[in-house]
Amino acid sequence: MDPRVRYAVAVSPDDSRIAVAAFNYLGSTAYGNPGVRLNIFVQDLAGGNRVDLFSSTTVTEWPIGWNNGHLIIAVGPGGLVQYTSNNPYYADEYHVVNATTGARLATVGGCVEGPVVRGGAACIFNEPTQNVLGYRSWDAIRHSFVPQPYSNLQPLALTPDGNRLAGSTLGQLADRHLDLVSASGVTELEVRGIVQGWLDNEHLVYFTVETNKSFILDVVTGVSAAVPQAAPKPLPDSPDPYLHFLGTVPQQMS
Repeated sequence: MDPRVRYAVAVSPDDSRIAVAAFNYLGSTAYGNPGVRLNIFVQDLAGGNRVDLFSSTTVTEWPIGWNNGHLIIAVGPGGLVQYTSNNPYYADEYHVVNATTGARLATVGGCVEGPVVRGGAACIFNEPTQNVLGYRSWDAIRHSFVPQPYSNLQPLALTPDGNRLAGSTLGQLADRHLDLVSASGVTELEVRGIVQGWLDNEHLVYFTVETNKSFILDVVTGVSAAVPQAAPKPLPDSPDPYLHFLGTVPQQMS
């Protein structure tokens, strides 16, 4: 592989296809920003049947997932950005794209709270009098839950079925707690931590500063279990924004 090229990939749920964004760093341009040529394509995970979808030297976007056979594309800044726990992809918005033609099917803008899921992307809708918590589904339709009760209720994570959000009321260590948000209202939990995401509709992953560990909470029983760790967190007192996976990818990805 060319050492100047970096890749972002997303594998289809059936492990048959892989979407690839190849960033070719061409060298310095004005103001010290790197010149980058982007190429997005889809091919079989085993190699072959490649379809080129999009190329650009001005736009920065990359695949982060699949939904109903379509690609979910993150759109974001062209350079490095400061670490933030609210959005693990550093995205400004999302595009839903036909995985065969590259045609954009929907734009999900302003909904970059927490990880994306099958149901959509969590949102804080800015309103003139009070912000509203909810989400947008992948057809870009808005789904509102309730007014945001306090501004420090974040970050947010949407359940896979889109029926509720989990949030963290941040502040002093003694006052931090988890909340569940739905169309029925806000429920404060007797659990302290920072929300990271959902494993399914009933199991919530969260991080505690006191232990520097992640836990899985069963929201039905209220029981939490620590996630085994092979090594310390890379950032002290902060949740790792990514879950790490290993897998094979095609050899020809240039």
